[in-house]
Amino acid sequence: MEIQKLMSFDVLYKKFDEYRTYVLTALVIIGGLIGAGIYLYFSNIKYEESAQQALSEMLIEYNRAYESPELWSDVEIGARTGYRQYGRSSLAPYFLVLQADASLYQHKDNEALVLMNTAIQKMPGQSPLYYLYNIKFARMQLAHEKTKDEGLSLLESLAKNIKNPQQDQAKYYLAKYYDEHEQLQKAQELWQELVKSKSEQKDVISPWILLAERQINQG
Repeated sequence: MEIQKLMSFDVLYKKFDEYRTYVLTALVIIGGLIGAGIYLYFSNIKYEESAQQALSEMLIEYNRAYESPELWSDVEIGARTGYRQYGRSSLAPYFLVLQADASLYQHKDNEALVLMNTAIQKMPGQSPLYYLYNIKFARMQLAHEKTKDEGLSLLESLAKNIKNPQQDQAKYYLAKYYDEHEQLQKAQELWQELVKSKSEQKDVISPWILLAERQINQG
């Protein structure tokens, strides 16, 4: 029995010796892949943290520009630079949003529309800000003759979308658009629809419902 065991070990050793180079090479490759994976994991964390820090700094500059409009050009440049540096990060679309806003405040409307559209395309649908920025984009489009039809179509779809957590806001702005363009019946129907949904609100009443209520009372 012992002899058989020794013979088995001897065979295994010979086989290992025969394929030693291949085995060691495979182990080196596997070890290298594991090491590279670990490096990339921690490198990506550091990259995302740097992007977050840069975006935080940009938001500070963004708020300053409200008080000093001459700073919008600095915000635009900073946001563009941030996007170039962190274009692979999960926060990349928000650099584009800041750049779009900075362009808008400098009356570069066409540039702002392109930037906002690109930001939304890159933004994950599950982001809590996805629908909010879609509404903003629709309103930006509505402000221009060439894009107002696209903006109206987008806003109408957002108002009908029950998966949109900002549906109340979309309905309110759509009603407001109808009201401003002599489609009073459509506007009233939407505002009434919003007010009726007030009973479904439990803890906090949507501000858009309250605004709709005010519009009806003023009418």
